[in-house]
Amino acid sequence: MELDDIRKVVEELDNRVSKENARVGLYQYGGNDDESYMVATRNGYLRFGIELLKAGITPATFYESPTADVDVDLHYLLDDQSTVYFDTFELAEELPVKEVEESWGDTVFIYTIIAVLIVIPILAIVGLIAVVRMLL
Repeated sequence: MELDDIRKVVEELDNRVSKENARVGLYQYGGNDDESYMVATRNGYLRFGIELLKAGITPATFYESPTADVDVDLHYLLDDQSTVYFDTFELAEELPVKEVEESWGDTVFIYTIIAVLIVIPILAIVGLIAVVRMLL
């Protein structure tokens, strides 16, 4: 699908999904990044998605920076009690690929599990042989 076709679809969605009763609450209940949640009305979720889609189809000019600010209107959506707000939205040509680094603890854990899985059957066989010899 071409960007112009996507623009038409997003424009139609924007016109068809009412802003009435469109409310979104973004809350952080702890100090970590993964300690947050979102509560929204049906129209809130739909409007939130539409606003983000509109950011994706916004024409942007990348001058000296690989990112460009885009206008995303979430102010009418966000609940007054929200504890998470966004002050800037940027459109980037590309983002670096997030590489997962294994720590030495992860590596030691994996090798420990493998060793245990190998040692247990060996010990079971040795124990079985010992029991059979005692019975004979």
